[in-house]
This record gives sequence, structure tokens and C-alpha cells, in this order.
Amino acid sequence: MSWLVTDRILPPFYRGDAPATRPTNQVEPVAWRIEIGGKGCGLAVLQAVPGEGGVKEVHSLMKLDHIEAPPGAPVWLAPMLKTLRNISLTMRTTTVYDGLDELSSFHSKLQLTRPEVPIDIRGRVLDKMMKLTIRVGDLTKRYDHPWPGNSVLGGDVTPSGRLLPLYEGRRWVQEVYSPFGSPSEPTELIIAEVTEPLRLTYNGVSTDVWRVQFRSSEVTGSTDEGRLRADLFVATDGRILKQETHFLGSKITFHRESDETSAELASLLELEKYATVAPSSVAAAPDAEGRLQADGAPPTSVPASLGVNAALNR
Repeated sequence: MSWLVTDRILPPFYRGDAPATRPTNQVEPVAWRIEIGGKGCGLAVLQAVPGEGGVKEVHSLMKLDHIEAPPGAPVWLAPMLKTLRNISLTMRTTTVYDGLDELSSFHSKLQLTRPEVPIDIRGRVLDKMMKLTIRVGDLTKRYDHPWPGNSVLGGDVTPSGRLLPLYEGRRWVQEVYSPFGSPSEPTELIIAEVTEPLRLTYNGVSTDVWRVQFRSSEVTGSTDEGRLRADLFVATDGRILKQETHFLGSKITFHRESDETSAELASLLELEKYATVAPSSVAAAPDAEGRLQADGAPPTSVPASLGVNAALNR
């Protein structure tokens, strides 16, 4: 369930620099209502918790009710799903990043309609290897995969809160790892491109957005539509307002909730129970103009394009 902690950022490589926004910056909760096939079926919420020494946890939760079993489920999950006519599920994920903002570990728990068969996925990066353990009921499988420094966990479902900076034609590439892919080929090269400006109705207001498309790298015999992984609709201030994702053979749409609704739904994360990092104790220090800021943070006067962290945490 690592897609719940979407990280769409990579260091510069291949064609162009990736935007600099990371889910670890999402210290305010952001929530989404979810549709499958145009029908409302659930919600998701995401929030990061900063800790001492720059360590951060990203917590996410997704709830879906009465959905059909996905047609493209991984081989280790498909047999169980075939026995269920419709599914209600809860997925909770905690992802830990170190002081350099590199992935350290993740832990996902999935509770299906059948509570007697829990699903638990744990991954840890050690010596440039992703050490993955998948437990379905009493069955446990372990896999080791190379983990390049520029890889990210799959971000095919719950969106990040923001994506900045964007402009028409911006293009970047990222190598995405997913426990739900083939055990022999768990990574996929994804090409992202800002394709066009659009108008989107958000909370009843017509809003300027950028359309960002994520496609798998070209494969012989694969259609352009078949390579499409996600469409993001991003406001000019970087807020991802809508995401249409193709995942496990189904199309899932996420609609961003208001800040007020997101704050109300944040209690579902139960951070007082699940957050394990020690609260950050970084002392505040004045900037050049006498304003208080945490040591190492960009000055609040730095433009968003140069100081994304400051813009995100306002």
C-alpha cells in the first residue's frame, strides 16, 4: 500500500528537473473524497509529522466501501479477492524519511471485508536494498530488490498535497517502486509532463490549473492510453485539486477537500496513537529581517520557486 505515501520527486536526471515538493512537507492535513466509476466510495487523508534530527513520518489512511474487486490485483492478493463479491477496506500507512529526506522504511496495514485475513506489508531500505516482507494471513513472503538512490515509492493512489513549481512543457522522469507490481519487476520508469493549462471547478469556483500526466516509459506494443498512470490537476499555487489514477485495472478519482474539512478528518489518522517520532525541538532563530524561523529553513521572503518548503508550510 506504499502508493498512499506518494512522493513524486526525484533529483535531476534524464530529461529535466523534477519539482521540489515532497510529502514530508505536508505538515497540515489534506483529505480527499474518492470516486470509482463516477460513484463516491470513500475518503483518504494524509499528514506529515516532523521529528528530531530532521526525521519525518508521513501518515496516510484510505477507506473504501462496497467496491468491486480490482481486476488487476497482484498474484499474492488475487486469490483472496476472488472470493469476495464486493469489498470494504481500510489501509493505513506510515512512511519514515531520514534527516536527508531519503526513504528509510514504510509499514502498511490493509483490513479487508474478511477481518480474519489481515494483510501487512513492511519495507526497509538497507545497504541500497529494499527488504520487503508481505504477510497475508498466515502466509509470509520476503523479497530483496536493489534500491537506487533516486527511486521513490509508488504514488498511484493518494496524491501529495502540492506539486511545485510547474509550467507548460515541464517534463521529468522517475523510477517508481511498488510492492504491488510483479515480484520480478517491481520498478517502473514513469515520465511526467505538464501538458496544458485548464479551468477546473473546485468547491463551486472556476480555478486555473495545470494538467500533469504520468505515463510509463514507452514499451513496444503498448498504446499511449495503456501507458497512462495518472492525470493530476494542479492549481497555480501548487495544490493538487484532483487526481485520476489508473491502478490495478481500475480508474480512481480523488477530489481535494477544503482545508476546513481536511482538518476535521485529520482525527482519523490518530497521530497520538500511531506517530512514533519524537517531536521536533529545533530552536527558532531570527532571519536577516528579524523574523523567527527554524534553523536551516529558507527565509520566509524567498519566493516559492526558490524556497518551496517555506511556501508549503505557510
